[in-house]
Amino acid sequence: MTMKTVVFILLVTVLACTQAMKNDNNGLCKDGRDGRDGKDGKDGIGLNGKDGKDGRDGRNGIDGKEGKDGKQGLNGKPGKDGLNGKNGKDGLNGKPGEDGKNGIDGRDGSNGAPGKDGLNGKDGKDGIDGKDGNDGIDGKDGNDGNEPSKKNWKECAWNHVNDGKDSGEIKHCLFKKNSIRSYLKVVASSNMRIGNCNSCCKRWFVTFDGHECAPVPIDGVVYMDLGTGSRQKDLHRPRVVRGHCKIPKNHQVKVALNVGNCHGYGNADAYTGWNSATRIYIEEVDQPQS
Repeated sequence: MTMKTVVFILLVTVLACTQAMKNDNNGLCKDGRDGRDGKDGKDGIGLNGKDGKDGRDGRNGIDGKEGKDGKQGLNGKPGKDGLNGKNGKDGLNGKPGEDGKNGIDGRDGSNGAPGKDGLNGKDGKDGIDGKDGNDGIDGKDGNDGNEPSKKNWKECAWNHVNDGKDSGEIKHCLFKKNSIRSYLKVVASSNMRIGNCNSCCKRWFVTFDGHECAPVPIDGVVYMDLGTGSRQKDLHRPRVVRGHCKIPKNHQVKVALNVGNCHGYGNADAYTGWNSATRIYIEEVDQPQS
């Protein structure tokens, strides 16, 4: 039984007895003995109730009065220096000041160093021709002169070269040149032909140490319009290539006869030195007249 049940039973008994005493004059209901103290009841188990729902938000209260101004705070630390401003525009020029008084004359300076020699003056005009002098005494007869100065020349020759190459050097000749101011005269001759082609061209030219003469080369070309099929041609003809060239060196020079393509034309079948001699003639000569 729970404590609530025990208390309820005791309360009902007391009330019943009180009512009986009122109705019973004989005093049938006497006071009973005090009952023994009951044992302490066990602590009841307290069950936690569920949390109630949140109440509604209250209305906004009336704004409070403005508070008094607080005391002045401490001064803050000085801020960093700001960036320099842009340069201002130049001011207007001031008026010229008055001339100052003349100063005292300074002392004479030391003598300066001698100047450089001046430029030579222009040549004077030619003087008047002097009078003719008297005839001098006849000189003695000279000795007989030697033979005229010999030419410096050379010729290299080959027989039956029969060279079928279409491009490159055919033959060369080494020549010893005496002066760096002289020219070389070259005459190259051989049998030169092209064959079995139409609108074809080959070129034979002279080189000096592997380079052609400039600005104008020493060369010659052979051209054929029709030379195939029923008009096939294989014509061998003797031809000569010659000219002069300034070679600004002395000592040995390599002079060569070469064959190659004509400008603007493709390759063609060439043949040099067929069944005949091939020559390269070289001669050192003086400078030409202006």
